[in-house]
Amino acid sequence: MRLFSLLLTTTRLISASHHALTLILRQPQRLLLHIGHSALFAWPILTLIGIALGISVVHQLHYQFGNAIDTTLKWLAYLMLFELAPLFSSLLLLARNGVACANQFAPYQLNSDNEIKLASLIGVRQLAYALSGCGLAIYLAVASLIAGIVYAKPRYLLTEWQQLLGQLPLSLWLSLPCKTVVFCSVITWCCCLAGLFSSRRRHASLATSRAVFSSLTVIFLFDGLWAVFWPLNA
Repeated sequence: MRLFSLLLTTTRLISASHHALTLILRQPQRLLLHIGHSALFAWPILTLIGIALGISVVHQLHYQFGNAIDTTLKWLAYLMLFELAPLFSSLLLLARNGVACANQFAPYQLNSDNEIKLASLIGVRQLAYALSGCGLAIYLAVASLIAGIVYAKPRYLLTEWQQLLGQLPLSLWLSLPCKTVVFCSVITWCCCLAGLFSSRRRHASLATSRAVFSSLTVIFLFDGLWAVFWPLNA
């Protein structure tokens, strides 16, 4: 019954999305505000995470490949673009904004009067999370690559940069934004629905834990399916 109620609620909100899209287009400042709130304040901590990931991954890969710096940096690019950058940026958005989303939606009750309003709010958050999440993931990948290259080979020339990036397949570059958009959309819906269902059962204090648990479960489920249907060809 809970699963059926969840699917019914999601279907009702999606059915109101065409009205919500009109409201979003009429008020683009709301979207820009959420993008700024989601992304701008995350740059400092994301820079530290990128530097730490780049150095730690290169340090661990040295034990596997020895002095094969080109192979080490190639695997660093594969790991960051395919797995770590989308995952860490999505988890950062969940920790910073997803929990607040669940608490904000907890006071609402789903009925015919505010379905369009709720669909508009979810749509704004979903677009903002997708756009800011892609920006954060790209920035995290670039920061970790720079940190890893400086740590492994400080005198890495521009031609070597171009040769390294040219060896990466197009599917790997496409995987980064696609995976991040899917993860951020999952976070948005899980957190918003967790808030709505918590308000129905008068347990608004459980909105945060339900949002985090459901988001992490679905994200890692999608991550496993992504590895099966979009394999990493290194």
